[in-house]
Amino acid sequence: MTSFSLLVNVSIFVFLISVFLLSAYHKIQASQPFYEALLAFRVVPVRFAWPLSKMIPWLEGAVVVLSIITALFFSVLYSGILLLAVLSLYTAILFSAKVRNLTLDDCGCSFTQSKSEVSINLLMVRNSLLLASALLLCVNPQELTQAPLLVWCVGVVFSGFLVVSYFSFDLLISNYSLLKKLRV
Repeated sequence: MTSFSLLVNVSIFVFLISVFLLSAYHKIQASQPFYEALLAFRVVPVRFAWPLSKMIPWLEGAVVVLSIITALFFSVLYSGILLLAVLSLYTAILFSAKVRNLTLDDCGCSFTQSKSEVSINLLMVRNSLLLASALLLCVNPQELTQAPLLVWCVGVVFSGFLVVSYFSFDLLISNYSLLKKLRV
């Protein structure tokens, strides 16, 4: 059971780190759409949106580095708490958009460039799954440094499947309104 727990933790850890890293990279590459998405959420004054749109990807990169350091030198629990805190903030922003009945063309974290309206409900489901993953790291903290090389290799491969699944779900979310029209 311990090897399985380690495998699950390695997979989830690598998956979450990958999602944060790829999301940060995307925000750096597509800074204008991320800026527009940040404006659409209406959670910061307009004058702060541009500097924040430049700063947030680097902060996400710092979260990745800090998560790796804490997991390797201290405990994966601290990494889980850090990732959980950031994901909770993002989910709270989505929830505020939902409560205020905002419509979004882009959530700012998607890897697609679709200009169709995205479903905030589906974004919240996606974020809830990410939150559950980070929570699992907190509930069952296994020391990742104790995992044998084979567990790391299998965990990285499995996390690759998780990342592909995440991207597939992300693609469906970003094109949900277009797919919904096809059913008519």
